[in-house]
Amino acid sequence: MIAAILDNTSVLADSRTRLIAIEPRLRLPDPLALKAQAALRDAYAAQSVKSSPLPDMTRLKAALTKAKERIKVATAALGKLPASSPGISPEAKFPDPSNDVPVGSDDQRRKLTLELEDAKAEALKAEDALFQADSQDSNAEKLFDHVRQAGIYPSILKLTAALNGSNLPAATRLILSTPGVYEYLLLKLLTEDNADPHDTEGLRQAILIGASQEPSAKFFAALVGFYSKEARLSLDQRTLDLLALNAANMNIPLGPAGKIKTVLNGLLEQINDIGLLPSYVARYASRGEISPTRFTPDIRDRMVAILGDFDLQLTATAFDAGKFDEYFALAYREALQSSRRGEDPIDLKMGKGQLGAWDFQVDTFENAQEQGVVKDNILAASVLYYVYVLGDVLGVFQFADALLLRRAKGRLDLSRAAGTKLHAYKLRRNDRMSVDERAHFYRRALNMGEGQVLDGTIVNEDFPQLWHGLMKEVADNIRKNEENSAAEEKASRASIEEAIRLLQYNLSTHMGDMELDVQELYSQFDEAKDLLSDPEVIASVGGGRRQNMWTLMERIAAEDFDSQINVAALRTLGVEGWRILQFVASFDGPAPDEEFGSFRKSCESWIIAQAAVGDMAGPGSGDGDEEDEDDFGDPASDGGEDEDW
Repeated sequence: MIAAILDNTSVLADSRTRLIAIEPRLRLPDPLALKAQAALRDAYAAQSVKSSPLPDMTRLKAALTKAKERIKVATAALGKLPASSPGISPEAKFPDPSNDVPVGSDDQRRKLTLELEDAKAEALKAEDALFQADSQDSNAEKLFDHVRQAGIYPSILKLTAALNGSNLPAATRLILSTPGVYEYLLLKLLTEDNADPHDTEGLRQAILIGASQEPSAKFFAALVGFYSKEARLSLDQRTLDLLALNAANMNIPLGPAGKIKTVLNGLLEQINDIGLLPSYVARYASRGEISPTRFTPDIRDRMVAILGDFDLQLTATAFDAGKFDEYFALAYREALQSSRRGEDPIDLKMGKGQLGAWDFQVDTFENAQEQGVVKDNILAASVLYYVYVLGDVLGVFQFADALLLRRAKGRLDLSRAAGTKLHAYKLRRNDRMSVDERAHFYRRALNMGEGQVLDGTIVNEDFPQLWHGLMKEVADNIRKNEENSAAEEKASRASIEEAIRLLQYNLSTHMGDMELDVQELYSQFDEAKDLLSDPEVIASVGGGRRQNMWTLMERIAAEDFDSQINVAALRTLGVEGWRILQFVASFDGPAPDEEFGSFRKSCESWIIAQAAVGDMAGPGSGDGDEEDEDDFGDPASDGGEDEDW
């Protein structure tokens, strides 16, 4: 029985630890970082959310010390007084006020006795308050209670796993791993802000934003304070604050020993030379008007140098009002251009003047995976792939055109409302992308399809090979896990993660400036899909007992194109391909098991569907009637009656 209780207690403790365990992942940390973390831990030991305040231990300890000092003083004073008069009993703690005692030592004794008793009562009160405070639940205990009562343990565990799986800066990870910080931020979100505990991504972003504010300010203030003491520097508060702000705005390394001092020495020299400009550049970058991935440390340094030549009279009020935005935008453009030129000695020939001093350092590419990844470009690629497979391979666009031809031939019996919908689609059809235009985009961005491209177009020839490589790595991972299903160690994901990064770089480059085109293309697809899913249109075409958009397409393919298509497999290719690329777009490091499992399942479904389809072929790709095939050509290229549908 006792063993069972101990075992349950151990399991409970382990589950609580895992619930809030953010991994620091620091190798050979700098002692300065550990000191700053200890200061942050002490600061958050008494930090509390408004809904559940913690006692002020410092104030309570000070009250107890003061009461003890009063006792000591009163006792010493009483010991110096002469023996009491007959009117006062030496044993009495409180003199009888009815006794008529002479004024003098007896009166002084009475006052000191009252002072002593009052000090003892104050000391007992302070000791009791300290005892109660020691036994009061910490933020961690309150968080555990809240999680247990709300029944959200799996959701919070998923959040913690997502944070551990994120590619976080070293300082952010160390701050969140500090006892008291993560619990405080999470408890505040759940109790004060009423955040949805099941919104993992929303909570993850809120936690990271919260960590970058007050906890980050306290950590870097402590770090800079310990640095200045160790270096025996006499810095005013403004310089300390500025040094902490600049350190917080860069991905400062936290090890090995001595590294922080070297970095802060460089920052201090920079501050002495150029003042507040780095902090203003950091604030400009944080506005989000330009992708954060393009604000590299090199670009920021170049902007500071360029802005320094402008001799701007910067103030926080004017900066926040946007009065200097044009100067910062100009500095960004110039920094971008100059970064491409570099600091090559050959530049002396171009009249650029003296070159800056070189410290003989080279790029070690430690942040390579963070460079050049544009999430929006990859998200656009996911939609483009979806529309390619469902719109032109499965044939949603062609089937919508087939409905227009059926209506023109009198083969549809529709109400005025449904007929109006088809007529509106016909009127807008010539304003939408043509077959050739869509084919151009598919070839340019994904190298898919057989369409022609404009002269000089850069085709993404690597995408099919990179996509195939990712599917191969996932298939190998599935096979290895199935072969070693009994083993504790699962197959490594490293090769899959590398294949994902290669896809990220590829699509970030080749999907540039295509967001609006993809948005227009999806709107065109959505209109066509809306026609095919109209209940009245489906009923008019017919489709047996299973009347829906998918059976409608099978029927039109058979009757109008004299072909058969594997609707289910092509639909799986389009939908799962979109899901895979959505995961690729959001990937920023090892993913939690649940998210990776969903991604791997999508890949497995895509691989099976691809095997069923073989080479993708849309409707009308067989040897059907040539006259019918001409009827379904691009309306923009047909010169006959089709334009009058």
